[in-house]
Amino acid sequence: MSCLRAGRIIGVALSLALSWSATALAHTLPGSTLVFSRDSTVLKLELSLPVEDLLIAEPLLAPLGELEPSAAISASISGQVANYFSEYLRVSGVESGALQLHSVTLSRAENEHVGVYTVLEADFASPIREDAGVDLRVQYTAVMHEVRNHRAAVYWREAGAAPLHVATIGYSNTDGVLIPAGGGR
Repeated sequence: MSCLRAGRIIGVALSLALSWSATALAHTLPGSTLVFSRDSTVLKLELSLPVEDLLIAEPLLAPLGELEPSAAISASISGQVANYFSEYLRVSGVESGALQLHSVTLSRAENEHVGVYTVLEADFASPIREDAGVDLRVQYTAVMHEVRNHRAAVYWREAGAAPLHVATIGYSNTDGVLIPAGGGR
């Protein structure tokens, strides 16, 4: 084998190794963030997640991908978002078992690993049933039913305090996690 041929083989092998390592270093978009709080007899949720992952999970929400973050979201699209989350977000202890969507907005975010992406921010609220216990069970399978490496960080926020991380939901624990609904008691 000539030195030129050996050099080409090494060059090809080096190129393949570099491309494989770049693939191995690829990063996913950040997961969902769920911040729960309680205001008297109402449970509130601030939810955020990357629109790009949401569109993989629910192609019917494609119009969200065409909107600029400052654009108003139509009642029709808000209704589709509400329908999607009514299927993939459940909370024990609230009336009807589902949180009611109150607002949806889009914003831009940036991550050092993936660059700029669009975030859906949704605010939910529902009355807490009188017979609800101290803890609430949250079942959240949005996006992860299609994007298996998607995770959801769950937080509880007391009035005037920073959110406290209480759980992480992944594809393997979609049967639900307990959160302290009584102020962390």
